[in-house]
Amino acid sequence: MKAHKETSENTNKSLEYIDILNNNQEHSRRLIEESNGNLAIYRITNNAFELIYLSRKLSNLFGYTYDECKTILKNGLNEILSPEDFGKVRRAFNTVLENKISVDIAFSIKTKDSADKTLINATLSHIGESESSAFIECIFFSPTREITLQKAILEQSPNGAIVIDSYTDEIIYANKAAIKICDLTPEHFKKGTKYYKLLGYCSNPDQYTTETASAKQIKLPNKKTITITSRDIKWLGKDAIIKYITDITDKIDMFQKLKTSEESLKIALENGNIQSWELDIVNKRIIFDKKSAKKLNLPNLHESISDTWFVNNIINPKYYDTFAAAMKELISGKKEKITLEVETNTLYNGKSTWLRIVYSVTAHDENGSPTRAIGTSVDITRQKQMEEHYNNEYLYHQSLISETIYTIQIDVTNNRVINIDGTAINSAIGKSISIEELTAHQIAKHISDDKEREQFISMMSQENFLNHFYKGENKFSFEYKLSKPNKSSYWVETTVNLLNKSDGNIAAFIFTKDINEQKIESIINNNIVKNEIDYSGYIDLTQNILKIIFCKEGCEFFRNRLNGLSSEELTNLILLDIQTKRTSQHMSSLDFANIKKHIDLEKEYSIVFDIVDNTYSKRIKKLHFSYLHNNKNIIMVLQSDVTDLFEYEEKQKQMLKKALKEAEDANSAKSEFLTRMSHDIRTPMNIIINMTNLALEEKDNISAIKEYLTKISSTSKFLLGLINDVLDMSRIESGRIRLKPENYTYKEFASTFKTMIEPMCRQKNIKFTIYKDFESLPAIKVDIIRFNQVFFNLLTNAVKYTPDGGEISLHCTNITKTANFYEFDIIVKDNGIGISDEFQKVIFEPFTRESKVISANSDGIGLGLAIVKNILTQMGCSIKVKSKVNEGSEFIVHICAEKADEDKPASQTDNTGNDDSILYGKHVLLVEDHDLNAMVAEKLLQRYNMKVERAENGQIAVDMFKNSPVNYYDVILMDIRMPVMNGIDAAKAIRAMQKADAKQIPIIAMTANAFAEDSEQSISAGMNAHLAKPIEPKLMFETIIKYLNLK
Repeated sequence: MKAHKETSENTNKSLEYIDILNNNQEHSRRLIEESNGNLAIYRITNNAFELIYLSRKLSNLFGYTYDECKTILKNGLNEILSPEDFGKVRRAFNTVLENKISVDIAFSIKTKDSADKTLINATLSHIGESESSAFIECIFFSPTREITLQKAILEQSPNGAIVIDSYTDEIIYANKAAIKICDLTPEHFKKGTKYYKLLGYCSNPDQYTTETASAKQIKLPNKKTITITSRDIKWLGKDAIIKYITDITDKIDMFQKLKTSEESLKIALENGNIQSWELDIVNKRIIFDKKSAKKLNLPNLHESISDTWFVNNIINPKYYDTFAAAMKELISGKKEKITLEVETNTLYNGKSTWLRIVYSVTAHDENGSPTRAIGTSVDITRQKQMEEHYNNEYLYHQSLISETIYTIQIDVTNNRVINIDGTAINSAIGKSISIEELTAHQIAKHISDDKEREQFISMMSQENFLNHFYKGENKFSFEYKLSKPNKSSYWVETTVNLLNKSDGNIAAFIFTKDINEQKIESIINNNIVKNEIDYSGYIDLTQNILKIIFCKEGCEFFRNRLNGLSSEELTNLILLDIQTKRTSQHMSSLDFANIKKHIDLEKEYSIVFDIVDNTYSKRIKKLHFSYLHNNKNIIMVLQSDVTDLFEYEEKQKQMLKKALKEAEDANSAKSEFLTRMSHDIRTPMNIIINMTNLALEEKDNISAIKEYLTKISSTSKFLLGLINDVLDMSRIESGRIRLKPENYTYKEFASTFKTMIEPMCRQKNIKFTIYKDFESLPAIKVDIIRFNQVFFNLLTNAVKYTPDGGEISLHCTNITKTANFYEFDIIVKDNGIGISDEFQKVIFEPFTRESKVISANSDGIGLGLAIVKNILTQMGCSIKVKSKVNEGSEFIVHICAEKADEDKPASQTDNTGNDDSILYGKHVLLVEDHDLNAMVAEKLLQRYNMKVERAENGQIAVDMFKNSPVNYYDVILMDIRMPVMNGIDAAKAIRAMQKADAKQIPIIAMTANAFAEDSEQSISAGMNAHLAKPIEPKLMFETIIKYLNLK
């Protein structure tokens, strides 16, 4: 009774509301029931709320019983609202009443059994007035489902989407496409990150908060160009902005794609509302409310029942007959409700969209015939796409059953096996088992390798499937070996396809196929260099046959001859080709069991044999056997042609013999050199030692002592020459000789050699002539020291091997000019003892002397002409010799030299004498660690009345100079090789001091380091000059005078 009375009372109130809309309460009730909506209708009079209708399903949303909801909501929402939302809800109702519009709002309600709050979304709509009252329709819904739908749609979008808080500019959500476009990681998009800082295209938040819905084009730090469009949305009840990001880097149809993406996403987000209309069966017309008409782009009133959808090109024409038949059943009263799922003519991403259209009869006449119905439509495109994807995958899954070892269908979300097919698994297993139970207990037991079994169990788990799915990795594969009942194993590949079903669950289709032959072939191919083998294959010991998988071009006959042979057949066939008894004996053991035995013992097994190939050429072949990845049922077989290798090894043996002979010859030459050096050094040393002893014995005979010392000096210079020759040869052979071209004239050349050679010639009464043809030689650029060294060697040799009364001459011929260069020949000619034809062949090689002419006068170690040849080669010049025994020799030196610089004077020799007295009282810091060398230097310096202080190493010298008064020392003589601190570091330390005279004081190196690079190192360290030991006193004093500016 109470329920009837309440229903009658609500009906009267609803009729009042329906009269306002030209509808009735039954219309509203049907509308809500068909749309699965949650509705409350209030009459508001003088700000007082009166509940006139409440949907029964609203109790499910609010968590109260229907009667509790009626009590709580009878005078408005205040009793269920969280206190902080009172003001917001009141303002929303006032806005609806004052402007007669609809308002969307989000607020929190108190739950029944706890202090927790639940977020609710609502649409408040002004639906009419009656006398002094207004009617407000409140449609409530949970935002969680909406957000889930929004996320699902956004995750499927190829474009990026970022949702940000309207007030704080912080990121709330970003889809996978946005992360990928920006080339960043999900960590960069974590909640709380400022949107404008993340993209890096502006530093001022005002620059983007004023954006409109129009596209903004920017360039990201990763060089991609994107467009960003914005729109306001509600996200979990908060005001938010969604930023749609499109990559337009390739600039191909990007504008249209952006527009399509924006429109489709906008439609999808707004489709949370269900469209509705009234079907007037009696008058055969359809009446749409304004919102639905606008949404469906249709007029409010249509005078046709069935044709409306087709005339207005909404539904695909292929559904016309189906639609008309269903409508006929509804109108005739055969059915009270019809449901149709139809494709529309609206395309999204090139595919049709889908609608679910539902009609329900709401009124009948007195005969029970339907007079009125309510229609609703919902976009089910996404659901249809997911169903199609799932069905396609299922059909593909079914089609592969015959080609696979096993296939499995799994409900990943609920961790449940749906279906199993395949011989490797017992298909009678209950389908209620979990993924882990299936893989760990049914499949993994067939995997013998421990690591592969652990990997399989890890890969085939719900956790791994979900990780891959949420990372966007919807397909992945992995390989492992399954065991057969006979304990042999074979390679398989399992592929997992993950997809989202229309009900929101994640499904997996799993296929496992046999890849044994492909895997074996791949492993073998990866372990060989194909151009070095004839063929490759493997022996399958489970079948006792050989399989060929690769043959080099030109060797295809091996595949035809050998593929599928047993061990006996293989042995017999290869023995036909063998050419030697030696290899025949080895090949007789080609039995597969014997091969396996050798591999078990040695890990690898090889046989080398000779055959005649199809071109009738004798070739050497090598068969190599080894297990394939420790699989003892599979033996990898490689045959390679090692003919070239054997020939190469034979050549290497010959080369080794030759190298050994050359090494022995070199060792003999070294021994000969050391013997010669020992003789040539000991001879002058013997003279020096004995002359010294004689001088000591003649202490009262000044004349004799002077004679002895003169001979000691001469012999010492000869010994120094020998040492210099060895050092020169060493530098030349190591490429360390450096040429320093300078201007050089004929006059300088002639003056130099007249001075050096004429005294030697006078001692032997030899006539020395420099012919006038030199006078036509212009100035050239050469390394003067090396140039003079060449001709000094040639001329001193001429003097040495020309008898008393002979003749020596210098000629210059064939002078020609090419561009900036002069070419000419200088001929050194003598009428001496001559050179044999045999020795002329090796005359320019190091350490060679003609044994027939070695005498007391032919001193030296045979390096002079070798040095000459190498210096000339370095200069780009050449030398040749013409000679006859007892008639004399000609050395023809071909010179190619650059023309001298006109603006630079030729080198001049300063013959100005120096007054030794100018060194009187000069203060010298002598840095020398060797006591005898220090004593000699001190004596020489004191002869010129110079004051000498000695430092035993570089560190002491640095300290002495640092602690001395400014200009205390006039010059520093610096040894290089010393303990504690060497001379180079000491010179650098002195030059680095902030002392007034540290940069100016002359520092002169006096060292046994005699190479050009040693001199360069001294100069670069800040020294002024470099004198090589043994020190020539005259040169030392000239150098000191030069740098003290005392000339």
